[in-house]
Amino acid sequence: MGTLLEKEKKRGGGLLGLEMPGMDRDGEENTEEGEPPLMMPASTMAASSKSPAPSSGSAASLKPEEEWGNFQLSFDPAGYVRWENVTSSTLPSQVVRTLCTANHCVYATANNNIPHLSLMIFTYLSAIQDDDICMRTLGNVPEPGSPSDGKSRHRPGVMIFSTRKDTKKFQDIIQNPTHVAVMVHDFGERRNPDEKPPEEKDRISITMTGEMQTVHNAALREKYRVIHEQANPTYSQFIKGEGVVIVKFVIRAVRWSNVRDEIKQWEFDPLTPLPLQRFV
Repeated sequence: MGTLLEKEKKRGGGLLGLEMPGMDRDGEENTEEGEPPLMMPASTMAASSKSPAPSSGSAASLKPEEEWGNFQLSFDPAGYVRWENVTSSTLPSQVVRTLCTANHCVYATANNNIPHLSLMIFTYLSAIQDDDICMRTLGNVPEPGSPSDGKSRHRPGVMIFSTRKDTKKFQDIIQNPTHVAVMVHDFGERRNPDEKPPEEKDRISITMTGEMQTVHNAALREKYRVIHEQANPTYSQFIKGEGVVIVKFVIRAVRWSNVRDEIKQWEFDPLTPLPLQRFV
């Protein structure tokens, strides 16, 4: 080693042209103040290679419940319900509030047993709002047997989407419109920046199933497009343009969970067939 260093000293560099750890370019140890040698002394290396004996407070001596204690949720177990089937006649207000304030979702389609996911922006409309838009835009009266205004409030409503025709998700919608799901999580984002987001413990994740429908009527399609763009002004590039179509998701069943790992489910009258939205 000494012979090699002597040769390298004459060439003005360290071994193989590099400076040796803990030595300067002349092969001398770095002894300047503030620059301790980088090479670990043999005694230190030997000591560090030995695993220290576990102390009374180390992870090795902890009981399983103590070792994993950091991962336990800190909440009062009183009132905890793991699973609940909500039987209210209308969509619960907590779900409606999240759908009205959030604007991003994950949209799942499938075709030929091949799943597909898309990150989407959306606009939620209650059943009453959607019926009113259809009536005002097309000037039609409800068809015989269609839900009355009294029953409209019990339906969970719809979600408006826009997508391009040349996408896989749109082809999936055409081929398999009834096997779709949408997930919305309350990340604390708000359409209105002045609105205070809920605390983490009050946020929920929502999974919905239902039917996706393409809006073919030109007047109604344009009305939905305007409403969708007004609700999402920073995403107009995804809402209007050539090749962009409007589709709406008719919600049938809703399941949501919170940070307590509590799951609740609401379904629109499981004994009644899903009411297809009119005028689409």
